[in-house]
Amino acid sequence: PPGAPRSPAPLLLLLVDPRRAAVAVALVEGARDGNPGEARYHVLRAMLHTRAQEHREALAACRRALALRPGTTEAVELGAWALRAGLGDAAGAVAFVEECLASAPESDDVRYMVGALRAQSGDAAGALAAFLPLTERDPPHYLALTMVAMIHMEQRDTARAREAAERGLAKNPEDVNLHYAIAQTWLLDAVADGDPQVRGARREVVVERLRRVLDLHPAHHTARNNLAYVLAAEDVTLPDALEHAQRAVAEAPGHAPYADTLGVILHRMGRRDEALAAFRSALTIIDRAESALAAEASTPAGAAEPGRLQRLRLRLERQRAEVQRHHDAALGA
Repeated sequence: PPGAPRSPAPLLLLLVDPRRAAVAVALVEGARDGNPGEARYHVLRAMLHTRAQEHREALAACRRALALRPGTTEAVELGAWALRAGLGDAAGAVAFVEECLASAPESDDVRYMVGALRAQSGDAAGALAAFLPLTERDPPHYLALTMVAMIHMEQRDTARAREAAERGLAKNPEDVNLHYAIAQTWLLDAVADGDPQVRGARREVVVERLRRVLDLHPAHHTARNNLAYVLAAEDVTLPDALEHAQRAVAEAPGHAPYADTLGVILHRMGRRDEALAAFRSALTIIDRAESALAAEASTPAGAAEPGRLQRLRLRLERQRAEVQRHHDAALGA
């Protein structure tokens, strides 16, 4: 009500307890009606609408907050979520965030969201165009540089990906994602040169970068799996590779490539039955992932992103073919 403390903290305490949703709604609406010029209360109401799966109402509340204070990051995020995930309108979410940027062109956060949403929608060129002003700042926006590196990596432009990642590391030398991105660019180069197991000159830099990632973030199971894969190329490092592969599978048992890597290592070590069990586990994981993907396609969010779902289907198909090839090789042995 008028004259109440400006901080919404007491109201936020109610947002975390779904049993008190009705109390939270009443308090937020009372604060909003008593302070109609305060954008924060419209944002809080949008949060409650989102939790109740009232996506159109959440979007309307976000628009009211943005009319009062253009560029309010939380309102932009909630509005984009309502459109993209709640209403299944991915294109509408991009247009909404672009509209928000036009109203607040100085907001780096909103500009970053434009690039991120374009990237998620498969518009790599549009994403790069949005990120470019952020990466040319001094100092550059390192999250934008991370996204630029990832986009270039997907395009197999590894030189540009490395350049963006190195610029990001100059600002944040302990950024795990950027160290990982650089390792991945060297792995991609090795594959392109016909050296998929990285036995050549790039081996040392890849191993060094992946170990650096794990030093900074021991739970980075993707880096651990990739390190196991690279170490498996040499007999002398097979025991180390096995240890990393087993830990990656234990930390993330739902990832088929990790079970596949473990199977490859076990096969190289002559442990055929254990290798076959790992490959079968990987194939089972892929079966489940394909079923989950089919279910997602029937949801509003899935229907709004057919391109993303198709990319995931193709990735699973490639994974299945690779695992099956390894399984058949072990079975034949």
